[in-house]
Amino acid sequence: MLVLFETPAGFALFKVHDEGKLKKSENLFEEFQSVETARKIVGLKDFAKFDDTADALAAATAVVEGKVPKNLKSFLKKAVLKKNANEKLAVSDLKLAGSIKEKLGIECVHDTSVMELMRGIRTQLTDLIGNDFSQSDMHAMTLGLSHSLSRYKLKFSPDKVDTMIVQAISLLDDLDKELNIYAMRVKEWYGWHFPELVKIVGDNLTYARIVKTMGDRSNAPTVDLSTVLEESIVSDVIEASKISMGTEISAEDLGHVVDLCDQVIDISEYRDQLFDYIKNRMRAIAPNLTVLVGELVGARLIAHAGSLMSLAKHPASTVQILGAEKALFRALKTKKSTPKYGLIYHASIVGQTAPKNKGKISRVLANQAVLAIRVDALGDKDTTQIGPDSLAKVQKRQQQLESEQGFGMAGKKASFKNTPQKYERQTNAAQTYNPAADSTLRQTPSKQEFVKADDDAMDVDGGSAKEEKKKDKKDKKDKKKDKKKDTAEAEAAEDAPVEEKAEKSKKSKKNKAAEEEAAPVADEPEEKPSKSDKKSKKDATKAEVEEKPVEEEKNSKKDKKKDVKEETTPAAAEPKKKEKAPEAKPAPVEEPKKKDDKKADGKKKGKEEVAEVKEKVAASKKAQVESDDEEPAPKKKPDVKQKKPVQESESEEEEDDEPDNRKKLLIIGASGSVGQVLLNHALREQTKYAVFPMVRNVNALTVQQRSLSADVIVGQCTKKEDVENAVDGVDAVFVCLGHREDSPADLIHTAVKNVLDAMKKLKVHRLIVLANAAINDYGDKNTISRKLLKTMKGASDKAVISDLEKTSGLLETEGGTIDWIMVRPPKLTSDPIEAKGKYKTGKLDLGPTDKISRADVAHFMLACLTDDTFIRKRPMVSY
Repeated sequence: MLVLFETPAGFALFKVHDEGKLKKSENLFEEFQSVETARKIVGLKDFAKFDDTADALAAATAVVEGKVPKNLKSFLKKAVLKKNANEKLAVSDLKLAGSIKEKLGIECVHDTSVMELMRGIRTQLTDLIGNDFSQSDMHAMTLGLSHSLSRYKLKFSPDKVDTMIVQAISLLDDLDKELNIYAMRVKEWYGWHFPELVKIVGDNLTYARIVKTMGDRSNAPTVDLSTVLEESIVSDVIEASKISMGTEISAEDLGHVVDLCDQVIDISEYRDQLFDYIKNRMRAIAPNLTVLVGELVGARLIAHAGSLMSLAKHPASTVQILGAEKALFRALKTKKSTPKYGLIYHASIVGQTAPKNKGKISRVLANQAVLAIRVDALGDKDTTQIGPDSLAKVQKRQQQLESEQGFGMAGKKASFKNTPQKYERQTNAAQTYNPAADSTLRQTPSKQEFVKADDDAMDVDGGSAKEEKKKDKKDKKDKKKDKKKDTAEAEAAEDAPVEEKAEKSKKSKKNKAAEEEAAPVADEPEEKPSKSDKKSKKDATKAEVEEKPVEEEKNSKKDKKKDVKEETTPAAAEPKKKEKAPEAKPAPVEEPKKKDDKKADGKKKGKEEVAEVKEKVAASKKAQVESDDEEPAPKKKPDVKQKKPVQESESEEEEDDEPDNRKKLLIIGASGSVGQVLLNHALREQTKYAVFPMVRNVNALTVQQRSLSADVIVGQCTKKEDVENAVDGVDAVFVCLGHREDSPADLIHTAVKNVLDAMKKLKVHRLIVLANAAINDYGDKNTISRKLLKTMKGASDKAVISDLEKTSGLLETEGGTIDWIMVRPPKLTSDPIEAKGKYKTGKLDLGPTDKISRADVAHFMLACLTDDTFIRKRPMVSY
């Protein structure tokens, strides 16, 4: 195997003695630690010197570009093809290896082992070449060749050529402005003397030449103007000069006007030369772009981007509106439609398009122009075929749009005809006068309307979900009615025996038959109670006791205990009690009457049935007495205390029996736009969370939210005492604050500081703060869209962004032991109402057009309770 090595002095050809060493390329560098070991691996076979520095520069330039220079070609033919035709050639450059194989047919090798071999040869190059070159000579040649190569690259740099085009097109625009100013000055100045000439000759250059040739208007008939104007226009100028209404002009003034005309003519001629220069440069540098958009538009695009390479890096959407940045920012700020074209509007094909289709053609032209620009800037070969092909595609699309527009207009004429229809007035029934509309007082809706409004607000499903909810409400109402009836019957059943027994005491013994009929009715609720469980009876007795005074409650308890003691005796002793019943009567009237009733019942049903009934009554009353002894009735006024349904008492008992393992959440700012949504989401998951909303005014929350919350905390987040009382006992804190007109400038900063102090004191660890995507964080992408977002948000909500920036710094410095998360959403929307759960989080490139719903922000904030991914970070969340 032969090795081709390029040096500043010439081309060297080495012979590899031991090819087996190349297989272990990892340890190959060890063989080149000394000259002796290096000569065992490779040896110099031939060397071709460069004649001079120019020869070395030409060879180096060709090798860098992957081409085979003439001196290398002749050297390889002589040293390889003639002497070692079957040998392989190791080359360091893959592109150069392909060129050698294509032109000379020599099999070339390029792999990792060859690169390691080249590194080894470079370390011992001067010793391997021989005594012809010393180390100092090789260093001087390397330095000289590198300087020459750098100058060559700088001389023919594409960036430098782009700079010439940028300067030339800028100068052309400046010349156009100067020409317009000078020409306007000539017309105004000479117009005092010959005002009619402006209407006859409109071209600035022609006007200046006429003024220079003619001078005073009285010379028009005698001066030959045919070299400047056509014959028909010359006659008009002569006729107008004879009847001109202008003033006379002095020779000195006319001399200054003529000098100014000379300036206009000279600048116009130089402008034409500069335009020709730009055309030639553009055809040489960007031929494909020139075919598509023209020389001037292409040069302006390059000048606006800075260079052809920078323009090639732009996407098609940017090239389309390049030059219309002010209109773009104005549209984004005022939330209007963005521009459809910029500098590309001046292309000839866009000007030939109908106004309706200019935007579409500009988009198509920008797409094709980007391809042409990239071929011109990055293409290896100078080809001009891309430009005409792209132009043909754009023209085809233009024809297609024009044909579609014509067909659409024809179809509209055929299908949409304005057929006149007879006007019919819709007569509605006469509406009655509504006197309630005259009142200016605020009408407070009832509790049922509040609940209905809350249910409608919480209902986020479609029509089917609403119908199902209505059915559930109807079923609940029916169940409540049934329960109310049952409790009413139970109360009536307990009150009925007392009233009936009082009446029976007044009656004589002759009316026992009527009493026997009333006795079963009194005992009926005891045999068949409304609820089989003890809890319903307990609630019914509680409701009774609460309506009675305290003294009557004590007496009733004593009477119940006596009844239980007497009725719990065996059934065999009952005849004796029956005989003694009329003699010993206790203070309450209830006891003897109950026994009389039971006597009548025993005569009717028999001793066995009476014993069963007594056992049931004794068991139920014993349970009631025990419950009364354990839970005495509260000493409150009976009017203040409201009765609770049976279902609520059962749930309260169940809650008291089982420990509450739910997470306790504190939501500061629960009345805000995001706080309301977050509160509703947390209340839907009552099995997981016990929610404590903190608001300044309790009326800011709906009735349903207040009833479902564990407790509503009324206080101000700017007061340390209120915040500390609210944080006490919770597991996590949410801060969803915003600014209003009357809010202090540092509202969020003060609130978060109070929360951090309280959390450190009470050892609460999880804090989630709602912020905005416009605030800064470490590692944010510094893109144009993000800069635009920060600029626009800072202009509209400067106080909020400043407050949030301070809050972010506060969390960084004082939130060391707290697991805080600052959520940064972009623009918030109310649609959709229900959370999708499909959004992006982390470091995002957000702009003014990005947005996310409040429901998804609340969903992400609740997810941060258990997810530790963004602890002590500021994640963004957006679609």
